[in-house]
Amino acid sequence: MIEKSDLREGFYLDEWRIEPRSGRISNESTRGQIEPKIMDVLVLLAENYPEVVQKKVFFDSVWHDVNVVEHVLSRAISEIRRVLSDDPREPKFIETLPKIGYRLMKPPIPLSADRAAYREAPLSIDARRAGFSHLASFVGGGLAVLLLIVTGILLLSSAGIGHH
Repeated sequence: MIEKSDLREGFYLDEWRIEPRSGRISNESTRGQIEPKIMDVLVLLAENYPEVVQKKVFFDSVWHDVNVVEHVLSRAISEIRRVLSDDPREPKFIETLPKIGYRLMKPPIPLSADRAAYREAPLSIDARRAGFSHLASFVGGGLAVLLLIVTGILLLSSAGIGHH
């Protein structure tokens, strides 16, 4: 079990070295610096791997009592993705669950740990369930729209609209 305090000291995320105290993110060819709140978002994702972190948890944990708009969180995630070269359409590091939150897709490995001893952990039942419920909502919404379109076409055709 990874201790949260170990991750605050620093961790690896695949080929990336994350150093929360200094705000540095680096790999063999790239060095980046991110601001403290954005690093807090990344650390929170790491501390909760492989679970989905709900948006409210980010607001409560990172921004505490400051009332921020959702765009602030979206910008933080975008900045992390930019530094990690992570494409939101084909993510390697951060999965977006619209209207729910975000999930880290790779296991964080504390800097103090033997990296070879870690394997990518399977998704927990809760994380799989959250992903499935997101998919079910998406499919269900699409079917509802399709049903409305078909119903509209049938109503229009039965009312004689469109017949000459």
